[in-house]
Amino acid sequence: MAKTVAIVQARLSSTRLPEKVLKPLLSKPVLAHVIDRLDQVNLIDEVVIATTIDKEDDPLIDWCKKNGKSYFRGDLTNVLSRFYYCANQYQADHIVRVTSDNPLVDPFLVEQTLKHYFKTKSDYCANNIVKSFPHGLDVEVFSFESLRASFEEAKEAFELEHVTQFIRHRVDRFKVENYLSPKPMSHIRITCDEPEDFQLIKIILKILGESANFHSIVKLFEELPALCNVNKSAKLRHKEYNDGQGIK
Repeated sequence: MAKTVAIVQARLSSTRLPEKVLKPLLSKPVLAHVIDRLDQVNLIDEVVIATTIDKEDDPLIDWCKKNGKSYFRGDLTNVLSRFYYCANQYQADHIVRVTSDNPLVDPFLVEQTLKHYFKTKSDYCANNIVKSFPHGLDVEVFSFESLRASFEEAKEAFELEHVTQFIRHRVDRFKVENYLSPKPMSHIRITCDEPEDFQLIKIILKILGESANFHSIVKLFEELPALCNVNKSAKLRHKEYNDGQGIK
């Protein structure tokens, strides 16, 4: 039977918000929110933390061991190789890629992206090729075969660092699908990359609770549009994310 593995990309050497993935966020660390949400997705068979062999990430491994979480250690800069060897070790046929700085990742959106991937028989399916969901609810799904082709053939630095860029740049070779939001919500930034982002996510969870999801978050921003101002400066510093519509 085919196996679907969620690989969570994580490291502690963040410059803008140091050790953010283990930073306490209400009742548990940021990373625990990500894992607990992915554990709710019925189509995912296993969740694995993919970190680096860098000594700085030793505390992350200690946390995984203490909490009984699956993990893998690989190259710091060649994240593509890290994903390939991780997926190979855990015998993944299909991979869900989520980053550890998205503690509000929505189980429903992950499942819907997976369903779209399987329904369309895609090599790769994501909900951010055309940006329509809030930044921080990003999900990518791809086959091990497409990951292996990327690992064997990718040469450009940005392809090695960003894992799926080799696939996203080759729509003539791979079947690539985008899962689109029912209405554009990409102006909402709920990723945890900078201190202002962390503050906003903390506010959201305090209001909505730890079960906050895509629909309740969107409704909250519609009722309280001023929330966008909390991390406005961070959004401006990362303007290229939402400017980059389409496959780049």
